[in-house]
Amino acid sequence: MMTRQLHRVLLITVSLIILVALFGHVSVAQTNNGRTAADFMYIGLGARPAGMGGAYTALATGAMAGYWNPAGVAGMNNNELLLSHFSWYQDLSLEQGSGAFRLSDKVGLAVTVTYLNYGQINDYDAAGNVVGNLSVYDWSGGLTLGYLVSDNVSVGITGKVIGQQLDQYSATAVAADLGIQTHFERVSLAAMVANVGSKMKFNTVSEDLPTYGRLGIAVRPLDESLMLVAD
Repeated sequence: MMTRQLHRVLLITVSLIILVALFGHVSVAQTNNGRTAADFMYIGLGARPAGMGGAYTALATGAMAGYWNPAGVAGMNNNELLLSHFSWYQDLSLEQGSGAFRLSDKVGLAVTVTYLNYGQINDYDAAGNVVGNLSVYDWSGGLTLGYLVSDNVSVGITGKVIGQQLDQYSATAVAADLGIQTHFERVSLAAMVANVGSKMKFNTVSEDLPTYGRLGIAVRPLDESLMLVAD
């Protein structure tokens, strides 16, 4: 019984990994000179993943899973809240928040928001005189649902709205993230695809979202005191 279940888990994982690899290839091969809109969606969530170089796909749980892997929202023991403020260079500021909620033994829900303000940008007239300030910011909001398929496997999906504001011009798009995690005694495997959705359209110009895929592995060769991770 366990052998059959293990084979099923591995088949699901390998299948999704292949899909992610193919998706990543398609994304890289897209035209438009490699440009995408809403590049702020590459900015990660949480101090721990940042300290690990972003290798967090296989380890994502709770509030941070809303960004790193929606499958990690499933099977939580407690509710979580994460709030982050980061002052960047030249008046840029980044605000992030995520709340994850345990709905049942198998189901988890998370809400994630991001707001990136580009600070004070002068607006000039044709003569080069400052006539005011431009309002420039990016934002996104996502709702994540994770489900524990078995003791070893969880899957998740995030639906999100992404927006950009450039003074009087604005654009919005809708997108989704898909993810899976598998956990064994000493090894965790994961895969996810992010920002699969519509294009961002400013006035008459449309650009693709930054769609990408990630594969992750975490290995505990000895015990919880040592962990090797890679994305």
